[in-house]
Amino acid sequence: MKPIDIGLIQARRKKIEQEIAEENQHWELVIRTHSRRLEQLKIESQELDIAERVFTKLTNEVSGASSGDRPTLIEDGGKPAGTPPMPEMIKEALAHAKGLGTVSLKPAGILSYIQGKWWAAADINNVAPIAWRMWQRDDLVKYDDGTYALMPEGEEEKEAEEDDEDAA
Repeated sequence: MKPIDIGLIQARRKKIEQEIAEENQHWELVIRTHSRRLEQLKIESQELDIAERVFTKLTNEVSGASSGDRPTLIEDGGKPAGTPPMPEMIKEALAHAKGLGTVSLKPAGILSYIQGKWWAAADINNVAPIAWRMWQRDDLVKYDDGTYALMPEGEEEKEAEEDDEDAA
């Protein structure tokens, strides 16, 4: 039987510790790189949102030289004719944000989307009270930080079933 060489065991243990340290360094670098890239993409997405709103606003003001090209306003100076009801616009804004990875939006964020897509002259007072009423009717979720989100997908179906049971 061969004698056990403690030196070999200690050398191997030292080599393993070195490999662990190298792996940790490698993955820390990968995580930092990943985090920086995500941050860059989020910033670019925000910049594109701003650019989209600006171009939409400029396009509506500049290219609409003839009044026939511009959306006509309702007689009281309200939203342009043919735009969807405000609850639909709010839900679409929240769905768009969710598609970009944002769970919820403040009324100002919802307003920005609506201004960019449908109604450049919209005001926070056109959005916030409607979003609040939608939350009261359980059409939206409202968080403590004042943001709104779409109801979780399972919740909508569950509430619809409960309403059906209550009606029966």
